[in-house]
Amino acid sequence: MGKKNRSRQRIDPGQANAFHVNPFANLRLELPRTSDPPLPVVEKLEPETNKPGTEFLPAADRELLKAFDQDTAIVFTKRAPTVTLHLERRSRGKRVTCVKGVKDLDALELMELVRELRQRLGIGARFREEILELQGDQRRRATDWFQSQGYTVRISS
Repeated sequence: MGKKNRSRQRIDPGQANAFHVNPFANLRLELPRTSDPPLPVVEKLEPETNKPGTEFLPAADRELLKAFDQDTAIVFTKRAPTVTLHLERRSRGKRVTCVKGVKDLDALELMELVRELRQRLGIGARFREEILELQGDQRRRATDWFQSQGYTVRISS
């Protein structure tokens, strides 16, 4: 590559802007103003002091509870998620611990779960077709970790 021959370039100071044409310069559009749609009306929930667990129910549901049973209160509890662990053999005799039952989590929670497992157990982990794979036979260690996180663990063979 050699030097550019700059002697052939046209130097025309002051004239270059004269040829610039903006076809939209004189165009003025007035868009119709639309008002924002009204916000939906949300029913305020009035907590009942005498029945724990019913403060998040709508008023109509609370009335049904009163009609059927005066003394019984419904308490909503979150059920612990269940995971199933099993061991698989891959090519060349490699062992992989597969964890099923975590597909209900969203993508961010799955990434956090894998990161936490990698750090706490010091192993490789990844998701493959909605199954969490842990490198090696990690059934005992993974069981302890999942139970400490509040999961119910089943081990299948």
